[in-house]
Amino acid sequence: ETTIAPVQPYSLALSARMKSDATRFLRDGVLTVAYETSSAPALARIVQKPDGKLDVSIESPEPEEALARLRFVLAADDDHGEFLRRFRDDRLIGNAVRSLRGMRPIRTATVVHSLLKAVCGQLIDSRSARLLEAKLVRLACPEHEGLRLPPTRETFQRFTRAELARHGLVSRKGSALLRLLDWLLYTFVAADD
Repeated sequence: ETTIAPVQPYSLALSARMKSDATRFLRDGVLTVAYETSSAPALARIVQKPDGKLDVSIESPEPEEALARLRFVLAADDDHGEFLRRFRDDRLIGNAVRSLRGMRPIRTATVVHSLLKAVCGQLIDSRSARLLEAKLVRLACPEHEGLRLPPTRETFQRFTRAELARHGLVSRKGSALLRLLDWLLYTFVAADD
């Protein structure tokens, strides 16, 4: 257990609102996130205290790495103060900047999860996209403590375009996803050699 002091202003409630998926959920002010370190799964529970700090409980055999990854996912170290100062009185976005000043987009834990969200979200409504993404993550990703671990480069390698289509990802999107994952796998494996 530890405490994170995020760069202020920071609101966990604003940042995590409507961001629940198969890998994380927000309930009663507690954000629970499943993700992986380089060699093991991790589970974190985060609560924001009245002073703005985050109480964090992490279950992982690699707590330091798990904490570093969690800080990234939460965008706790990102300073958007200059943006807030610059645009607080803007005619178009000033009201939103003032009312949502503590909001920071919570990141996905993997690039592949971001890619899956983007592919699922193309040309359909957001609710359908979230349902499709959750279905594919539940289908392909291992379970950890009631949640799913985020997809990695290898997650969808065992699927064909037709299998993804049977589960709701239209053929063109399935092809695009698999081609991009092949490219990611090739690029990062080649870089490691």
